[in-house]
Amino acid sequence: MGDLDLQDLPSLVYHLLVLASKGFCKREVVEGLVTFFGSEMELKKGASIFKQVEGTVLLHVNFAVKQDFSLGKEVMRLIKSDGQALNHFAVAVMLSLARIKRFSESALEILKKAILTSYGDYKFAVDCKWLQHEMGEEFLQGFQLVEKAVIRAVNETNCGREHMVPSFLQLAFLLLESAQLGNQKKFCYSDGSSCIKELAIQMLKNLFEAHDMARSEIIEQSKVLILSMKPEQSMSIVRLLAQLIRNYPYAIKEHVSRLKELLDYFTYMDGKVASCLVASLLPLIKISRDILDYMILVIRKAMFRREDTILLAATNAIFDLILVDKQSNDSLPFQDSSSQASCSQQAEAFGCMGGTLYQELIGLLQRCLYQQAKVKRVMYSGLVKLVLADPAIARPVLDLLLPHFLRFYKEDADGQLELTSCVGLENGKVVIEEPLDSLLSCVSWILLLQPHGQSENSSDASWTCFGFSLSQDEVGRRLSWDSFSTALLKIRKLLRAEKLEVLLGQRADSGSGSSEKERTKSCTIILLGITEVVLNTIATELEKATGDKRVQLEKELIDLVEFHHLVEKHLGKPRQINGLRKANVRTTAIDIPDHTDSGCTTLIQEQMPLLATSTINQLLQTTLGLYNAKFSNAIATSQSLGQSSFNKNTSCSNIISFVLNILLCHIRSCPVLVRDDPFKTFIYGDIKILGPQLLKLILLLKSVQSSVPNEKNKSRIEGQRDNLHQALICLKDMLMIYLQGPHFAQLLEDLVSVCITEYGFDGENVTYVINDPKIKNIEIFVVKILKPLLSELLAISSLREAEVFGDIMLMITNKLPCQLRNSHGSWATQICKSNGIKDSKVVRSLVLLAFQLSSPPDDLIFAQDVAIELCKVTGSASDDPVEMSELYPVVNKDTSIAVIICILQSVEAIICDVDWAIRK
Repeated sequence: MGDLDLQDLPSLVYHLLVLASKGFCKREVVEGLVTFFGSEMELKKGASIFKQVEGTVLLHVNFAVKQDFSLGKEVMRLIKSDGQALNHFAVAVMLSLARIKRFSESALEILKKAILTSYGDYKFAVDCKWLQHEMGEEFLQGFQLVEKAVIRAVNETNCGREHMVPSFLQLAFLLLESAQLGNQKKFCYSDGSSCIKELAIQMLKNLFEAHDMARSEIIEQSKVLILSMKPEQSMSIVRLLAQLIRNYPYAIKEHVSRLKELLDYFTYMDGKVASCLVASLLPLIKISRDILDYMILVIRKAMFRREDTILLAATNAIFDLILVDKQSNDSLPFQDSSSQASCSQQAEAFGCMGGTLYQELIGLLQRCLYQQAKVKRVMYSGLVKLVLADPAIARPVLDLLLPHFLRFYKEDADGQLELTSCVGLENGKVVIEEPLDSLLSCVSWILLLQPHGQSENSSDASWTCFGFSLSQDEVGRRLSWDSFSTALLKIRKLLRAEKLEVLLGQRADSGSGSSEKERTKSCTIILLGITEVVLNTIATELEKATGDKRVQLEKELIDLVEFHHLVEKHLGKPRQINGLRKANVRTTAIDIPDHTDSGCTTLIQEQMPLLATSTINQLLQTTLGLYNAKFSNAIATSQSLGQSSFNKNTSCSNIISFVLNILLCHIRSCPVLVRDDPFKTFIYGDIKILGPQLLKLILLLKSVQSSVPNEKNKSRIEGQRDNLHQALICLKDMLMIYLQGPHFAQLLEDLVSVCITEYGFDGENVTYVINDPKIKNIEIFVVKILKPLLSELLAISSLREAEVFGDIMLMITNKLPCQLRNSHGSWATQICKSNGIKDSKVVRSLVLLAFQLSSPPDDLIFAQDVAIELCKVTGSASDDPVEMSELYPVVNKDTSIAVIICILQSVEAIICDVDWAIRK
């Protein structure tokens, strides 16, 4: 066929199909056509002409199948049995068959299954450690070919194949719906190939761009799926909608009526979906005043609802609109051509940073001040974003907040917090009505951003649009600024001078009922947050302080940490969670969802962190300095900081505990915020700068573990042991955040440099045949830090800490090549042979290390040896059980159940892998 003239091919194919329908070599004809037209013949024959010939052949195939259904069954049997036959022509044939009623469901289902199987095979080959690397590359190439075939078939629909567009739309939405929740993790190949969800979105984007007839259907289907699917699944559709609006805003503008229908359900959606939907529509407000007006109307209605999630989504939407308006140079050029006003009217409407738009939105924000505490927290964090976007509005924002703040603060000579006014009753339960700590945090950040109460880019329009005229007296304009600055200074003095009972508003004649206790508890939680706000301010000032000023600030910081510890004790003894002391109630109020969607640019964040990354870094540095001063007998330093602060053995431990609690919550809240969020950039910044300071603290705390406890220092060493455990948890969580990201290598390099430059660890002897600097840093980190520290902790029976080190080592070493992993597996096997540990959790971690780091067949040999020893420990009908294995002392009476579970789970995973390989 390759030697024939292109004009003769359609006729030849037609006659071949007629012969095949009569029973002549039906399978061979179908397979030959799919193979021939799926090859790269257009490179030889001419692309444009060959595509036209393909279109004619597809019509012949479609007609032949309508005459003889067995031909269609043969095509589907071929695709179902041979995944490699799925080229671009096969995709086009299957989708052409889907236009026939008899094959509409089966053709799409087979095609969907073939695509999902291709991706699943590649993903499995990557995750399976005993398959050769070449196998993974082979499956990667297979999925890439399938992906290219689908995209090519989509792109060729404008070559006389418009009748297949509905089938392509059905397939794309089927793939989106098939992306199960468990597979929604962000996954991209090293060469940029995308996952199934990305493939479906790309298909829909290409169809939207190429076919006007597809646009209405895509938007309608997106609307239906957003409203009908579960919130987690509908986020993919919202992401699709956001990309379409961002790339084709003028095409979307023609379908604004459908988007307005979707906005009608704003108050009935899941809060996160509603917030992300508004964020996805924001680019349209620059070209369509109609959608802007409708969004404001919907948000206004939502602000009168009682549901927390809807109020949070509406509040986020308000700030999204304000920020988009700021980014468009304080103007909104979105006049429709049908209703375009004169120049003077436009100037009147948009001359003042959006005219009435800002006044309306600020009016809605004023209503937020009378909503639930969750809504107020979102508002306060949003106001910080607003000041970050336009520092000129800092003073108007403070003017907005001052009357509200004075409801909870008395402006007398000494100042007084009215914490009891922040608490109320709701449905018979005591609740926090005013998160005063979040309010003070918002104000303190604004003051820190504009330390002298001045802004460089202040404009008349900025004041007018917020309802403040330039005719006001300058003293009046600075009233709120000075009032807040004075209030924060007085609060700093109050926390150090007043008794706790006075701050909490407790009276001698107050009752002792449950309601009164709950009120006191709520006030205590707020006071904890206020203390952290003040600590954040002090730590920020400490960054630039020198000399006596720095010494004074360090003493104030120590006193406030002690006060924070006192408040925590008043609140109740910290609970234990798996041996880990829980951070304070105030700081852990942020709930971390299991899944986030990278397409959403807005987060319903109930509570903003009170301390920034730079502040925590300064606290870590100060803590290290105080720790060294305490335990290296730096007498001069201790005297200058106040001898009373260092006389207690618990003082330094309390400071370390506080910093680690704050750090742990800060690290765990970081993944909640999405990328490109201005608040994340401001608060979190580059969180990996905390890694080196944290590692220094771990090494210092570990040195305390080596000392032998006695009656005098036993309690101190136990406290430091708890701190070491918490510090290791912080390090583990930080590594987990960066493990799959591009900055993991830089984080490890920073950690390794700390050990080499400051602690004399030599990494030169582990550079053997390691040319990749990333692999080299991982190997140095494992050999010079993790393995020695893990061995040392096992030797001194610090089992909780050893368990965390084992988890860190397993997480890190999985990124090493097979040969290096195997050497660490042999080391872990020797540990299992030389330690008679009876803690089941630690033993499970060690056995898992030895098994997963060992290369085949060493891993199965290890599992077999351990299984034999387990039989000896558990006993049998003929043999009595032994107390401890001689070959593997970690297998004993206390740990046998944990080891059995570990081995069975690991072997089960291998059996599943082998079953998959056999089926292939």
